[in-house]
Amino acid sequence: MATNVKKANKKRAKKKTYNTNFVKYLAIGLGALVLVMVAAFLVIHFTTNYVAKVDGHKILNYEYEYFVPEALSEVREELEKTITYPDGATDQEKAQLLADAWTDEWKQKAKDLALEKAVDYETGYLLAKSKGFKLTRQEKNNVKTNVDYQLNMYYQIYSQYYKYTFEQVQQMLFGTLSIPEYKQVVIKQNVTEKYRQSLKDKYTATEEELRAIYDKDPDAYRTIDARVLYTKYPTAPTLTVTQPKRSDGTVITADLADITDAEKEQLETYEKAKEAYEKSKAEYDANVKKIDERAEAMAKALNETGKYSEESENAKYVEADFVTIIKGESDLDGKDEDGGLKSVSSGSKLNVTKVDDLILTYQWDSERKGFIIVEKKDDDKEDKEETTDETAEDETAEAETEEAADEAADDTAAQTAGKNPSDISVVKTSSGVYLVRCENITDYDNSVESGEGKADSIKDKIKATLFDERATEELDKIIADEIA
Repeated sequence: MATNVKKANKKRAKKKTYNTNFVKYLAIGLGALVLVMVAAFLVIHFTTNYVAKVDGHKILNYEYEYFVPEALSEVREELEKTITYPDGATDQEKAQLLADAWTDEWKQKAKDLALEKAVDYETGYLLAKSKGFKLTRQEKNNVKTNVDYQLNMYYQIYSQYYKYTFEQVQQMLFGTLSIPEYKQVVIKQNVTEKYRQSLKDKYTATEEELRAIYDKDPDAYRTIDARVLYTKYPTAPTLTVTQPKRSDGTVITADLADITDAEKEQLETYEKAKEAYEKSKAEYDANVKKIDERAEAMAKALNETGKYSEESENAKYVEADFVTIIKGESDLDGKDEDGGLKSVSSGSKLNVTKVDDLILTYQWDSERKGFIIVEKKDDDKEDKEETTDETAEDETAEAETEEAADEAADDTAAQTAGKNPSDISVVKTSSGVYLVRCENITDYDNSVESGEGKADSIKDKIKATLFDERATEELDKIIADEIA
């Protein structure tokens, strides 16, 4: 679906006329919208087939209804910022507070916002038409086919896993609109989108502008290729029984004067289980230690010589390189196909926090011949050190920081960074140990198109985003000027 043009509040007057009786009732309820546990909603009754006119062109009821969910969501978000929910409040209690706050003033905001969006939509479409933009028959058919495809795809998923009916899925996607009505809205949006896209043709951007955008947040664009070896720890043992207690909470121990035979049996069962657990735990800890020590030795040898050998009688490796070892034993999927080479960016990660964080700290060295680890600055920490006046907000942030630190400690994560460019780093987590080596970084300076005319280099992507933002802003202004 084409991008909706979102706008700030503007004066509404000359170019439109309103049917002031189009809404008879606005209400708030608990539930009722598919996939929304607690939702404010609007119940709308129309007296004609349109809600407003723009230069004599009707905004039909269903076109207005298309924008109601979006307007309602925005107004509800604004409303919730004014509500203080008690600690521990249930969803039902929160919903009731929301219902109590849903006054006529907020209803009017939702009504006005939905109408503003509908007027913007119709104005944009009429402007596009006046500029000669339209969809071909094939393009219209493509829109309709895409809508049908999305509907059927979601129906297959939600009917299988959530037992939704076709009508429920349709309501989830299209709200109160019928399938033909929804298709017609999307067709008009695509006409407007053609106009918006055409605005980009005249835009230009300097090298300095593009570079400045990249430098603000390089991780949003660059991709780091890292080779990763993962050795999984054995399954940690668990103690499946608890210390036996009496009904009054007294812990059963052997020195209780009035201990019964049944309690002795309970205690004996627990102590045997505990003894077995402690033995297994000691074995587990020893195995984890061996895995960690082997990983450290492997990283050290590979960093020093590029090769690793095991001197044991049943040596697994003799002068083996990193890729050979990865293919021989890594517990990561795809090791035989990619040799452990993984690409990490802000939008594509391994989903192992400590490993992803490490990889994203890799940078080219000053000569762009190797890689170094550059730790990111903790701006929040620096701010706290510079701030002498502690507030409740500071204390909350500090508590959250301590909680995050506790979670990291629970994950037993530790990192040993390589000393030289392209060195292997060792990252230990609660599930296993990772050996990580940076192989390449694709950034602003070396990113190229994947093929002629693909326009998918980092510079191309930045330019496309910049031009897209400019086109949206320009169309917003054109629509605003037309309505004013």
